[in-house]
Amino acid sequence: MSDDAKYPYPWMRERRREQNARAKRRSRQRQKAQQAAALEVVKQNETQLRLLPSALPDPLGCVSNHPAISPCCVHDHRRVKPHLVYCELLRYFASVSDLENVAKILDAEQLGIAAILKYGIISMGGALDDRLLDIANQTCFCCWLEVVIPNIKMPFNIGLALYSGVRRLSQMKGPPRWSIEAVGIDTAGRLLQIEPECRDLRSIRLTCFSSTSAFLENAKQLGLSLGDFIDDNSESPFCSRDVRRYQPISYQTLAADLQPTPEQLMIPHHPYLDIVPFPSFRAKALAAISSGTPEFSEDELCFDLAHDSMRCWGSTATSLHGRGNGAPWDARSWEVSPWFLRKWGFLVGNEDDTIYQNSLWWWSQR
Repeated sequence: MSDDAKYPYPWMRERRREQNARAKRRSRQRQKAQQAAALEVVKQNETQLRLLPSALPDPLGCVSNHPAISPCCVHDHRRVKPHLVYCELLRYFASVSDLENVAKILDAEQLGIAAILKYGIISMGGALDDRLLDIANQTCFCCWLEVVIPNIKMPFNIGLALYSGVRRLSQMKGPPRWSIEAVGIDTAGRLLQIEPECRDLRSIRLTCFSSTSAFLENAKQLGLSLGDFIDDNSESPFCSRDVRRYQPISYQTLAADLQPTPEQLMIPHHPYLDIVPFPSFRAKALAAISSGTPEFSEDELCFDLAHDSMRCWGSTATSLHGRGNGAPWDARSWEVSPWFLRKWGFLVGNEDDTIYQNSLWWWSQR
């Protein structure tokens, strides 16, 4: 029905236009009030934003010649950067169920924290060029922010953008299961198949699971829930004395790459490190935390782990040339991004170490 039919008299049409205009003004006022309230939440939660030098050692000397290694996180990353606090991001989630819902959305699309920022910018009335999102996995989170921020045509606050993104994604309906659950962990272990008529490894079919889904499978092995990770005061079950919170773990029954190192047993720490299936990485990270190594930022590490820095690949049940069977608790099933190897080289080791060699093998298959 046309407006003329609905409102036959001019005064009725004029009154309707005024009502629409008032409704739009009220909507804009509510939007501004919501943004102001969100900014206040961010200000209350955020610690004072500091600019800290991020001086990183460069132990992977000859790795820089490898064509897959990104040039970021070497010289550019030595500049000062905003100090981001990861626990503040977790506080933006109203509940554990909200965190799980958002995590499942990102898991299904194999996206990282960059997607939260994208939706936050959209919620604030801005836009993020798709090309900037496409290059997100080519650099660490901080370096990517340095590229993104100058291209946003609006006042920008990283805390407000992440908060807005969390709220926007929390309102969406995520999938009922994690991607690795939808396939089934046993099936996932057989997804990498060699064609019977061709033994060329380049013909194999790879299935990639997001680090979120794979990490949470490892968490289950340790008796951890998603709620244990949203709580900044959580303690690793390997060093926690809270017998009511964690069931006793038989270390011998754990997969070899998830069994605790001496550092995990002796140094109190948050359980997020326990689900990374690289024993040497966990040991070096805890040593850096314990010694107060100045170039080590635990918050920055958490942002990078959430920034699509690792991938878990499916494999055959009998293992493919020693590359694991597609199980998230098998370090050989994992690939680490080139920029992560470069930036966190003092934790992952040099090109002769297992983490680098595993990643190099997976790169060669694409």
